[in-house]
Amino acid sequence: MKKVINTLFIGFLYFIPLQAQGDKEIVRKEIIAVVDNFFTAMHNGDTMAMKLLMSNTAMLKTVDKGRTVSTPYNTFLMSIAMKRPNVWLEKLYNYEIKIDGDMATAWTEYSFFLDGKLSHCGVNHFVITKEKDLGLRILMIIDTRRNTGCLTEESRQSIEKTAIDSMLNKWHRAATTADEAVFFDSSMTKDGIYLGTDITERWYRDELKSWAKSAFEKEVAWAFSPSQRQIYFNENDTKIAWFEETLDTWMGPCRGSGVLMKVNGSWKIKHYNLAVAVANNVIEKYLKIIGKKKKKK
Repeated sequence: MKKVINTLFIGFLYFIPLQAQGDKEIVRKEIIAVVDNFFTAMHNGDTMAMKLLMSNTAMLKTVDKGRTVSTPYNTFLMSIAMKRPNVWLEKLYNYEIKIDGDMATAWTEYSFFLDGKLSHCGVNHFVITKEKDLGLRILMIIDTRRNTGCLTEESRQSIEKTAIDSMLNKWHRAATTADEAVFFDSSMTKDGIYLGTDITERWYRDELKSWAKSAFEKEVAWAFSPSQRQIYFNENDTKIAWFEETLDTWMGPCRGSGVLMKVNGSWKIKHYNLAVAVANNVIEKYLKIIGKKKKKK
């Protein structure tokens, strides 16, 4: 069933023009999808799916220790189809996409694991073209191989934590400087949700933008200063993370938490929840203010 699903999805890519009305963000996603599906098919030994992704004249080359080694297309597919004694896993850590007309390139850092142990690492360079009546096809793959300076899950998470910290700090700073473009467009997904401290405050990104329009017309929209932050990662999906943070605000101490998604190589806020932190020693006063009685134990 998995092979059928992969084949159908890859078939869908036939109908996506490489330069669709100049929308390079959409095209970029489709180029990344080609690369991701190539490795999914490789890990599954699904040569039928791989053929739908590759040109019949595809070239495969490896640059290693001053030598360039070429692997014939059919030889490569046979090696994928053969029953392997080891479990292969090639992890990609980033994508650099460039597009011009009907040609695109994808540059990805990778680490290759055999039975869960690091074997080697390097860079993949994909050349992808839009072939007439066929759709997006991989024309060439060139990779490098080395055994030093390899990314691992631990080092990747360290790099990603730094990127997430920087993004969230810029997001809060954008509110302080009333930078609407950075706060909304650059830092939140289009379908991102923001939960405010009031029970009625639940907005999608653009709804929040409309609600906060007058605030962002001032020199300072609002000023929240993060003091502590923890970041967590999904083990099965490197494009999902979540976090919690402590904030100093005009309302007193608050706690923010949220879900992040990596979109086109950049982390963005998918969901954010802002909550006022009420200290235990004043909770009874708080209950009186909101008209609630403390429940008896």
